[in-house]
Amino acid sequence: MNKFEDEKGQMYVELAVILPVAIVIFLIVLNLFWFIEAQIIFTSVALPQLISKSVSPASGSANMNEEVKSALEKSLKDCKRVEVRVSSQSLGENEKGEAQFSLTPHLHRYTATLIYHPFPVDFSVASVQAGIPEIIAHEKTIVIDPYQSGVVF
Repeated sequence: MNKFEDEKGQMYVELAVILPVAIVIFLIVLNLFWFIEAQIIFTSVALPQLISKSVSPASGSANMNEEVKSALEKSLKDCKRVEVRVSSQSLGENEKGEAQFSLTPHLHRYTATLIYHPFPVDFSVASVQAGIPEIIAHEKTIVIDPYQSGVVF
């Protein structure tokens, strides 16, 4: 009787145990690399775009938001599963948009948000249900006085 006859299927059992775990780790690393790539591009482009577009109040806030969003989407066109949101808020207004007394009525807060949608959101390995967040967000915020040149907070 040969010594290895009893262990003939051991390699297949080990492969069946390790392969699902290796696939999950691969997907996590792949998602992490895609998010880091998008985050690096977003971080290097978002603040200069917000500053350059927001120092000109004549263009209007909604128009400026669309300009920044399109510039960010153009720079992130090669990134997968990415969404960009841009918003602005006057610090002289409350959350409802109503005017209020403020010592700094001309300050505006501009926010650019990178939203990454990882995949798969939920999966099952060996009857164990697992999941990751549906979105991962990265946000850049800057406060600017558009009427005073060079005033960035």
